[in-house]
Amino acid sequence: MEARGERGGGVTPVGCFVGLMYALSYYLVRRFRPLDAWLLTTSSGVAMISAMAALSGISLVACLMILMLAPTVTVVGYEVLEYRHQTARLAD
Repeated sequence: MEARGERGGGVTPVGCFVGLMYALSYYLVRRFRPLDAWLLTTSSGVAMISAMAALSGISLVACLMILMLAPTVTVVGYEVLEYRHQTARLAD
């Protein structure tokens, strides 16, 4: 039987990874656009959904599958929407 405090413990490393990814992006480019804020908020929301699922008793495998989608939101968002803006920012 798992202790209640240990469920959803994988959210912290993934949240740190996503946060540091955006911090590094801001450090390198020195701009933070509304799309970046939206992607960061959406990725954080997916991580929170995973934590809430773990606290509600959903299986660990399902929670990890949900948590796996947090960085995926950022990657898909950049590939679909942001890559044009990124090349323009780097050309400045």
